[in-house]
Amino acid sequence: MKPINIPFRHSTEFSISTDPVDVLHNSAFNERVNLRKEKIISGAVAIEDVIKNILLTTIFEEISTNRELITLSILDSDWCSFGAKRKLLNVAIDTFQLFKGKEKSTLDKHLSKVMKYRNAFAHGSIISKDGVYYLKYFDSKSIEQELDDEFWEKIETCFMGAFTALTQAESTILAKA
Repeated sequence: MKPINIPFRHSTEFSISTDPVDVLHNSAFNERVNLRKEKIISGAVAIEDVIKNILLTTIFEEISTNRELITLSILDSDWCSFGAKRKLLNVAIDTFQLFKGKEKSTLDKHLSKVMKYRNAFAHGSIISKDGVYYLKYFDSKSIEQELDDEFWEKIETCFMGAFTALTQAESTILAKA
Protein backbone atom coordinates (compact mmCIF):
# COMPACT_ATOMS: atom_id res chain seq x y z
CA MET A 1 0.00 0.00 0.00
CA LYS A 2 1.35 3.40 -0.99
CA PRO A 3 1.96 5.82 1.92
CA ILE A 4 -0.28 8.87 1.95
CA ASN A 5 0.75 12.39 2.71
CA ILE A 6 -1.87 14.29 4.67
CA PRO A 7 -1.55 17.19 7.09
CA PHE A 8 -0.73 16.12 10.62
CA ARG A 9 -0.45 18.24 13.70
CA HIS A 10 0.73 16.72 16.94
CA SER A 11 -0.33 19.03 19.72
CA THR A 12 1.85 18.57 22.78
CA GLU A 13 2.70 21.20 25.37
CA PHE A 14 5.65 21.00 27.72
CA SER A 15 6.35 23.13 30.75
CA ILE A 16 9.82 24.65 31.06
CA SER A 17 11.93 22.98 33.69
CA THR A 18 15.61 22.94 34.60
CA ASP A 19 15.36 19.25 35.49
CA PRO A 20 17.06 16.76 33.15
CA VAL A 21 14.71 15.27 30.57
CA ASP A 22 14.83 11.66 29.39
CA VAL A 23 14.14 12.31 25.70
CA LEU A 24 13.95 8.61 24.80
CA HIS A 25 11.39 7.94 27.54
CA ASN A 26 9.34 10.99 26.52
CA SER A 27 9.41 9.97 22.86
CA ALA A 28 8.37 6.39 23.67
CA PHE A 29 5.62 7.64 25.97
CA ASN A 30 4.30 10.03 23.29
CA GLU A 31 4.26 7.16 20.80
CA ARG A 32 2.28 4.95 23.22
CA VAL A 33 -0.17 7.78 23.91
CA ASN A 34 -0.67 8.41 20.19
CA LEU A 35 -1.32 4.70 19.58
CA ARG A 36 -3.87 4.69 22.41
CA LYS A 37 -5.44 7.86 21.00
CA GLU A 38 -5.89 6.08 17.66
CA LYS A 39 -7.39 3.06 19.43
CA ILE A 40 -9.85 5.26 21.32
CA ILE A 41 -11.05 6.94 18.14
CA SER A 42 -11.20 3.60 16.28
CA GLY A 43 -12.98 2.01 19.24
CA ALA A 44 -15.63 4.73 19.19
CA VAL A 45 -16.16 4.09 15.47
CA ALA A 46 -16.45 0.33 16.11
CA ILE A 47 -19.08 0.95 18.79
CA GLU A 48 -20.94 3.30 16.46
CA ASP A 49 -20.92 0.60 13.75
CA VAL A 50 -22.57 -1.89 16.13
CA ILE A 51 -25.20 0.73 16.99
CA LYS A 52 -25.87 1.20 13.26
CA ASN A 53 -26.31 -2.56 12.81
CA ILE A 54 -28.74 -2.70 15.73
CA LEU A 55 -30.72 0.19 14.26
CA LEU A 56 -30.78 -1.44 10.82
CA THR A 57 -32.09 -4.72 12.23
CA THR A 58 -34.69 -3.15 14.53
CA ILE A 59 -36.04 0.30 13.70
CA PHE A 60 -35.16 0.12 9.99
CA GLU A 61 -35.92 -3.61 9.60
CA GLU A 62 -38.92 -2.94 7.37
CA ILE A 63 -36.74 -1.24 4.78
CA SER A 64 -34.15 -4.02 4.59
CA THR A 65 -34.24 -3.98 0.80
CA ASN A 66 -32.83 -0.43 0.97
CA ARG A 67 -30.31 -1.14 3.73
CA GLU A 68 -27.41 0.46 1.86
CA LEU A 69 -29.48 3.54 1.02
CA ILE A 70 -30.51 3.96 4.68
CA THR A 71 -26.94 3.46 5.85
CA LEU A 72 -25.37 5.92 3.41
CA SER A 73 -28.06 8.59 3.32
CA ILE A 74 -29.11 8.56 6.97
CA LEU A 75 -26.91 6.66 9.43
CA ASP A 76 -23.57 7.63 7.85
CA SER A 77 -24.61 11.20 7.08
CA ASP A 78 -22.96 14.13 8.80
CA TRP A 79 -26.23 15.13 10.48
CA CYS A 80 -26.74 11.73 12.12
CA SER A 81 -24.18 12.20 14.87
CA PHE A 82 -23.21 9.67 17.51
CA GLY A 83 -25.62 11.48 19.85
CA ALA A 84 -28.47 11.12 17.34
CA LYS A 85 -27.68 7.42 16.96
CA ARG A 86 -27.77 7.07 20.76
CA LYS A 87 -31.27 8.58 20.78
CA LEU A 88 -32.40 6.18 18.06
CA LEU A 89 -30.74 3.32 19.95
CA ASN A 90 -32.76 4.24 23.05
CA VAL A 91 -35.94 3.96 20.96
CA ALA A 92 -34.81 0.51 19.76
CA ILE A 93 -33.88 -0.52 23.32
CA ASP A 94 -37.30 0.48 24.65
CA THR A 95 -39.34 -0.81 21.72
CA PHE A 96 -37.56 -4.15 21.33
CA GLN A 97 -36.68 -4.53 25.04
CA LEU A 98 -32.99 -5.03 24.34
CA PHE A 99 -31.88 -3.86 27.79
CA LYS A 100 -33.72 -3.19 31.02
CA GLY A 101 -33.02 -1.43 34.29
CA LYS A 102 -29.42 -1.39 35.39
CA GLU A 103 -28.12 -2.87 32.10
CA LYS A 104 -29.73 -0.02 30.16
CA SER A 105 -28.44 2.60 32.60
CA THR A 106 -24.91 1.17 32.54
CA LEU A 107 -24.86 1.05 28.74
CA ASP A 108 -26.06 4.65 28.52
CA LYS A 109 -23.30 5.77 30.92
CA HIS A 110 -20.69 3.85 28.92
CA LEU A 111 -21.87 5.36 25.61
CA SER A 112 -21.80 8.85 27.09
CA LYS A 113 -18.23 8.32 28.26
CA VAL A 114 -17.17 6.76 24.94
CA MET A 115 -18.05 10.02 23.19
CA LYS A 116 -16.54 12.12 25.96
CA TYR A 117 -13.21 10.29 25.68
CA ARG A 118 -13.31 10.22 21.89
CA ASN A 119 -13.88 13.97 21.77
CA ALA A 120 -11.24 14.63 24.43
CA PHE A 121 -8.58 12.75 22.47
CA ALA A 122 -9.71 14.04 19.08
CA HIS A 123 -9.81 17.69 20.10
CA GLY A 124 -7.66 17.90 23.23
CA SER A 125 -3.90 18.03 23.60
CA ILE A 126 -1.32 16.09 25.56
CA ILE A 127 0.66 18.23 27.98
CA SER A 128 3.60 17.49 30.22
CA LYS A 129 4.21 19.14 33.56
CA ASP A 130 7.34 18.13 35.43
CA GLY A 131 7.43 14.73 33.75
CA VAL A 132 3.74 13.96 34.35
CA TYR A 133 1.51 13.73 31.29
CA TYR A 134 -2.03 15.04 31.09
CA LEU A 135 -4.83 15.15 28.56
CA LYS A 136 -6.06 18.73 28.38
CA TYR A 137 -9.55 19.15 26.94
CA PHE A 138 -12.79 21.02 27.33
CA ASP A 139 -15.98 19.37 28.62
CA SER A 140 -18.21 22.15 29.99
CA LYS A 141 -14.99 23.41 31.58
CA SER A 142 -11.25 23.08 31.03
CA ILE A 143 -9.99 19.71 32.29
CA GLU A 144 -6.48 18.33 32.75
CA GLN A 145 -6.68 14.56 33.25
CA GLU A 146 -3.51 12.75 34.31
CA LEU A 147 -2.67 9.91 31.94
CA ASP A 148 -2.03 7.30 34.60
CA ASP A 149 -2.88 3.59 34.65
CA GLU A 150 -6.12 4.21 36.52
CA PHE A 151 -7.35 6.55 33.77
CA TRP A 152 -6.46 4.07 30.99
CA GLU A 153 -8.27 1.29 32.91
CA LYS A 154 -11.41 3.46 33.17
CA ILE A 155 -11.34 4.01 29.42
CA GLU A 156 -10.82 0.31 28.72
CA THR A 157 -13.68 -0.68 31.06
CA CYS A 158 -15.99 1.88 29.47
CA PHE A 159 -15.24 0.93 25.85
CA MET A 160 -15.27 -2.82 26.43
CA GLY A 161 -18.46 -2.58 28.52
CA ALA A 162 -20.29 -0.72 25.76
CA PHE A 163 -18.93 -2.90 22.96
CA THR A 164 -19.68 -6.18 24.76
CA ALA A 165 -23.24 -5.18 25.68
CA LEU A 166 -24.00 -3.94 22.17
CA THR A 167 -22.53 -6.95 20.37
CA GLN A 168 -24.50 -9.30 22.66
CA ALA A 169 -27.70 -7.40 21.83
CA GLU A 170 -26.79 -7.50 18.14
CA SER A 171 -26.25 -11.29 18.32
CA THR A 172 -29.59 -11.76 20.08
CA ILE A 173 -31.39 -9.71 17.42
CA LEU A 174 -29.71 -11.60 14.57
CA ALA A 175 -30.50 -14.97 16.17
CA LYS A 176 -34.21 -14.05 16.22
CA ALA A 177 -34.17 -13.00 12.56
